[in-house]
Amino acid sequence: MEDYNILLTCEHGGNDVPDEYRHLFEDAHHVLETHRGWDIGILPFAEVMAKILRAPLLSSTVSRLLVELNRSLGHRQLFSEFSTRLPHDARRELLQKYYFPHREMVSQAVQNARAYGRVYHITVHSFTPELNGHVRNADITFLYDYRRKSEATLAKYWQALLQQKLPVRVRRNYPYRGHTDGLESALRKHWQEKDYVGLCVEVNQKHLVDGFPEEWPVIVSQTLRESLALLNQIVTSQSGGSTGCESSVEAGTGPPAYQTEDGGVEAGRDERFTEAGLLAEDGVGYGGAHTL
Repeated sequence: MEDYNILLTCEHGGNDVPDEYRHLFEDAHHVLETHRGWDIGILPFAEVMAKILRAPLLSSTVSRLLVELNRSLGHRQLFSEFSTRLPHDARRELLQKYYFPHREMVSQAVQNARAYGRVYHITVHSFTPELNGHVRNADITFLYDYRRKSEATLAKYWQALLQQKLPVRVRRNYPYRGHTDGLESALRKHWQEKDYVGLCVEVNQKHLVDGFPEEWPVIVSQTLRESLALLNQIVTSQSGGSTGCESSVEAGTGPPAYQTEDGGVEAGRDERFTEAGLLAEDGVGYGGAHTL
């Protein structure tokens, strides 16, 4: 079994608030228990993935209501309405204690892993079943930058393989856009596609609140490895420095079934990997910025 150069991170693994900041939430303890405070149930899911993939997992359990590790400096969601009340120097101290250490640790891990080839960075998150009265009709989703062909192709393979093995609805770039502000977007600015591939796995919290089905992270991990095998077969078969993803899409190389964005399944049809068949999810028409 081949091991790939995979790095897992989990930015919202807990809702911890250190004692010196507990006063910020004196009248809002309940908020910390909601999705606003953390990605409910996702860290154990990521830990199983790390074990199956034999990959390092870098995680944080500090509540995002204190400081949002998945936002860039200057972003309006970097600090919540609770932490933004702190004086400027105190907010800077938050960054020094929690934000920069995590970001620098991940960046250094990517740098170190580059010695072994292209890095596949998988962030693991969860999303709410409903937002503003709108029910999210997906169980597991993959977020990526649709402009990076390696990421788009990997997500398509992963989606198709996962849907073969689990009775779930898998979607791409839903309910958020994968190219908007986030940790992977920051890393893409520093690393070319040949060096770095970043995807986010999002799991619907309705499957996590009372404990996830034990086979889910196992199968998610196994199908990731299978998808990477397909992607690397394409890359190694190409010449001239291409990622190989362009020709694989046109040729229809890949798994034997693909579920389209509207839920239709075309079993055994190569058209699932043509550009026309992929625009529905690869485009930027679904969702908004990744806010929850």
